[in-house]
Parts: sequence; C-alpha cells; structure tokens
Amino acid sequence: MKFGNVVVVPPLLAAMSFGDDPINEGDTAGLQCMVVKGDQPVALAWFIDGRPYRQEQAERGVLVDKRGAKMSYLTIDATRAEHTGEYRCEATNAAGRDSQTAVLNVIGAPLLGWHDLLVCDVLFCSFIFARSPVDSLLSPSPTVPPLTLHPIDSKRVLPPMSVAPAVAALSFGDDPVNAGEAAAVQCSVPKGDMPMEIRWSKDGVDLQSGDGVQIGKLGQRISTLSIDPVGERHSGKYTCRASNKAGSESQSAQLDVLGTVP
Repeated sequence: MKFGNVVVVPPLLAAMSFGDDPINEGDTAGLQCMVVKGDQPVALAWFIDGRPYRQEQAERGVLVDKRGAKMSYLTIDATRAEHTGEYRCEATNAAGRDSQTAVLNVIGAPLLGWHDLLVCDVLFCSFIFARSPVDSLLSPSPTVPPLTLHPIDSKRVLPPMSVAPAVAALSFGDDPVNAGEAAAVQCSVPKGDMPMEIRWSKDGVDLQSGDGVQIGKLGQRISTLSIDPVGERHSGKYTCRASNKAGSESQSAQLDVLGTVP
C-alpha cells in the first residue's frame, strides 16, 4: 500500500531453482527472478558466489536479461565446470529487500555421445595368408575340420545419431498465486539436436502472447512465460513442448489463482 509517494510494501521474490536433474557440461541452465509483490520502483541485481554480476561475466557465457520491472533472467547456454557456484537474485526498494539463492553443480566433462551396446550379425570376414587373401584354410591336424569361407553379400549401415529434446520440469512455485500478482514459468531444454521448436499451450490449447500473457525466448533452448497481473481466467494447466526431427517431449505445470480479479 502507498500513502502519497511513500513506499510501504517491501519486495517479495518467488523461489528459484536450476531444477532437480543433474546438469552436465555443455547443457543449458537458467534462472528466473520474479518480483511477486512489492511497490515500485524495485531494483533487481544478481550475485555469483557473493560477488555482483558484471558485464565481463557475459564473456564466460553467463547472460542476464531484464524483462520489465518485475522480471530478470540469468542463462548459461553451455555450462562448464567453472560455472559451478551460488547464484543469488536480490530485489530492493525503499521499504526493504528480499533475495533468493540457487546452487549450480556442473557435473564432469562432456562425453562424446553415449556408450551403447549394438548387437549385429557378422556380414564380412576375410583371412590373409602370405599377404594374399585365402578362401579356405585346411588344418594339418586330422581332428580339426577345415574352415571354409563362402561368398556372402555385405551392406554398411550407419545408425542415426539424432537426439530428441529433454525438457526440464516446470513449476510456478509451491504456493498458489493471488489475483493481481505476477506469475512466471521457465521452459528449459538442456538436451536435443537443433533445429528445435518450443511451443506453449494452456489446457490443451495453443498459447500465444496476449491477454496479460507474455512469451519470450532466451537463446535457442529456453522459453519463458510470464503473466502480470494474474486473474482467475489464467488458472489452468500450462504445457511446454519441445520438438525436433528426432522426437518431442513436454512438461506441464498447474497455475492456481486465488482471489476475485477476473
């Protein structure tokens, strides 16, 4: 509440997280920092291991993007071991401050693909004797039968190496959102071959920006959805689907809005 130009409501930030799944080197990671309550103006700032974010961090692949007065995003398109650490977002206005922290653990060095077991028939085999190919080999031992090689057809097959998308879990947070507040969710696709398409839907219907809903993109692997302010009409199940030539995957999150604002 405001009395004249006096700010009396301190900021409140939504919880933020890098997700429950491990993050390997080369994966994409991101955080969204959202002010759900608090009088404007509100200043948002990022800290990495207790130090303020500086523009030179962008050279290490850590990017910050502010969207409006209540939202700021931090993204790392290709994580490395050096990105492991504590990331904090802090919101400040004349009435007070609030902060949220998330820890990023980047696992190991990147693997060149996956270790799989491929079982197949032997389609070709050759023997060399005295630098010349032989069609049969006779053993001098009478107890061992001869080995005869019969002509066979051969074919070389290369298995496809396309990787389908893997979508991280979505969440609007653990608590219901009050009507008139802001809500946001981030869709991150850390794995999957390009080109890739990311789309949103609500209760099974394709969703575009409009009616208080803003859909944005951070790089090629992160899509953001924010609602400010939320109303009862925004309650529902929101789904993010990522697709490429190898397949598709989706994750959903339920938004429950409390209050009477339509």
